[in-house]
Amino acid sequence: MTSFRWFLVTAAVTLTPIAGDADMSDLPSDLAQRSLILDMDSGELGLYRIEPRNPGPFHAFTRLDVAMLENSVSDPHQWVLDRVSAETGTIAEAALLLFDPDNPYAGARINDIDPSPESVHATLELVAERPQHFCEGPTESYNDSGLTVEVDCAFWLGGTSSHLLVRLQQAGSTWYVVVARAQNPRRYRQLFAIADSLHF
Repeated sequence: MTSFRWFLVTAAVTLTPIAGDADMSDLPSDLAQRSLILDMDSGELGLYRIEPRNPGPFHAFTRLDVAMLENSVSDPHQWVLDRVSAETGTIAEAALLLFDPDNPYAGARINDIDPSPESVHATLELVAERPQHFCEGPTESYNDSGLTVEVDCAFWLGGTSSHLLVRLQQAGSTWYVVVARAQNPRRYRQLFAIADSLHF
């Protein structure tokens, strides 16, 4: 099994220029494309990640990941909803930054909203229990590669926002997943546009 998975990983790396390919010449100068290494037991073969070029406090919460699934998907709508649930742990990590004593916005009112631990905690509980409450979709459409099913989410925490896109793409008999997340609408729009430019 290990040798077979190693073969799949090697094939995925070899196919990267055509699988999930996009014109990176238009990539914003503060973003960079890097290799995406995933756990061998994840059921996904990482193709690449787009993330901020330089490290920063929100570096870990801004990214676009492209991966190829090892298996076919029988229920794409349920699959993307399950993936949203799996991704919401990062929302909690980002929310904790609001209460870091070294946070430059600590004690400030953001957009006239004073984030309290109680209000953020209540939101996080709802995110954990019903993440789709914050999402549009699953929506189904078709592009040149085939079927796409996606969920587009916006989580508002104490006057700040966290955005998440989970997109499942079918290309022939192969399935790909694109996950984009950002902590503000401007960066999210950039990543969303990159996701739309991908070719499988």
